[in-house]
Amino acid sequence: AYLLVICIATWCLGWTAGQAVGIGCMFATFVINGVELYAGGSGGFVLDLALRFVAISIIIAVIAALRRAYVHEWWLARTDPLTGAFNRQAFFELSAGLAHHGKWRLMIYADLDGLKKVNDIQGHAAGDSALKAYSAVIKRSIRMRDMFARLGGDEFVVFMSVKDEVAARSVAARLHKTMNSVEGVDQEFLRCSVGGLIVPPGEKQIDDLVRHADNLMYQAKVKG
Repeated sequence: AYLLVICIATWCLGWTAGQAVGIGCMFATFVINGVELYAGGSGGFVLDLALRFVAISIIIAVIAALRRAYVHEWWLARTDPLTGAFNRQAFFELSAGLAHHGKWRLMIYADLDGLKKVNDIQGHAAGDSALKAYSAVIKRSIRMRDMFARLGGDEFVVFMSVKDEVAARSVAARLHKTMNSVEGVDQEFLRCSVGGLIVPPGEKQIDDLVRHADNLMYQAKVKG
């Protein structure tokens, strides 16, 4: 039974937790049963205990390795390889909880207006550099817990909780300025159309929020 507990602890919490739980289970078993569960009795207790510890350590190592591989693959499947932002799948998976949050929220939908021109004139390598520079600046401008994702080729979204409507407007203005002050190729600033959606407390559907923010971005693009 304690092997199952060790396996669960290792998978959920990692190598260190698995080792701690394993040693704790062995100690608890010894306290409760003495040497009765050990095949060699008191004579082979030390050797038997060492073999059990080695066996448990091997099990923990295998499970920990599988856990690391799983986490690595999970993040690879949900991260945009070029910019390091979440991809579309990850955004809709991870932001659903925030959409149901009972606090004020802010969603910023941005579209890089000049990326196609950069790709056409200077090549896709320059376009990729512009995307990396843009993403790096945005990630430095928000908190680690805020959602930042690349939804398409040149479309990005930021989704975060804020204190109130005043704070939402202040943050939106700051991000709008930041997003249009990113230095791109040849010391030219990258320009983008930005739609800022302030979301009051209450349950919302993430698809609806993205659609509304996208519409606001399109209105900004039309107005230039």
